[in-house]
This record gives sequence, C-alpha cells and structure tokens, in this order.
Amino acid sequence: MVVLLLSGLLFSAQSAHTAHFKPVNKAAVPAPLIESRNVCPAPDTPRDCRRRFRDLGKAWAGDVNDDGVNELLIEPGTGGTGGDDLVLFQRKGARWEIILRAFPYGERLDILPISRDGYHDLHLDRLRCYK
Repeated sequence: MVVLLLSGLLFSAQSAHTAHFKPVNKAAVPAPLIESRNVCPAPDTPRDCRRRFRDLGKAWAGDVNDDGVNELLIEPGTGGTGGDDLVLFQRKGARWEIILRAFPYGERLDILPISRDGYHDLHLDRLRCYK
C-alpha cells in the first residue's frame, strides 16, 4: 500500500510541469485590446498606441485557467527605460477583461502547475510569482 502511495506521489510530481506563454503574431491581437484606455494612456490616440505596439510591443498566448482557451499577455510598448507593463487579458463572451497587470523585472513567461481559485500561478519576472 505504501509503495502504491509513494508511486502515485512520484508520478503526480513528475506529470506536473511548467508551461510557457507562446509568442503571438502581433497582427492577430485584437485592436480594441491595444486601444483601450486601460492599455493606451491619455493623451495618446488609439492610432498612436497601435503604432507603438506594432513597433515595440509583444504578445503571447497561454491557457492560465485550463479551459482550453488561451489568454493573451500583452506588452503594449508604452514603457520607458525601466521596462514595460504586461497586461493579461481573458476573453469572456464577446469581451476581453484584464485579469492581471504586472511590471516585470527580468521577463519570464511561465505558467506554473499550481492552481488557485481556478487560475495557475504565473512566474512573469525574476522576483515575483503572481498568484
């Protein structure tokens, strides 16, 4: 019995793995995500923000809640010398909602195997784990 229990624990520890956000073609990112006031700071126009994202931004996709649908992690290109914001969007019906804002220090893009309240912990920088 103990051998079965230990074998099960060992197997479950090995099957849990860290996933990673995957790069997304910026042209595939819906324009309203880049143009929203949550991402595009005033007095910039939506056109300014689209251009900046095209030139400087980045985007990744990853399933952070195991629903089979990727969330979008956006680096809008609005940062200065200290780095750039990351904004994590989740699609809810026809809308996209922000579920996390982060200002990473040393970018990492890990989706950890640990889940809380239906969402995986995220390791988006060298210093913090987002729960």
